[in-house]
Amino acid sequence: LMKNKMNFSFIDSKRVGNSAILITFAGLLCSCSQLKAPESNIAKARLVVEQAQIARADQQVPDAYNLAKQKLVIAETAMKKEDYTLARRMSDQATVDAIYAKSRSENIQASLSAESERSNAKSLQQLRR
Repeated sequence: LMKNKMNFSFIDSKRVGNSAILITFAGLLCSCSQLKAPESNIAKARLVVEQAQIARADQQVPDAYNLAKQKLVIAETAMKKEDYTLARRMSDQATVDAIYAKSRSENIQASLSAESERSNAKSLQQLRR
């Protein structure tokens, strides 16, 4: 009957305890990096949203611009509530959305400018006839 009993005497309880402490400490370090306030993320989002507005995204592509702005507001609110995970996520999304809005606005303005140039060239050709 005693043959099936396993012998775990080779396990050093001190090592197991130290390993558990190290694993716990490593887990805390990882979670602490997530708990750090995403101030730089929010600052970047603010800057890019401002650049999108300068590029007239609020007029050219208001839906895309407003989405970026709304996400920035959510990020700032989450930051005040110390919900840093949400603040980081929303500020990063606001940055991406603002970059998209800025690019779309610049493309629209470039298209309008090109169309205006074509129209001017056509008018000049008609005047020369």
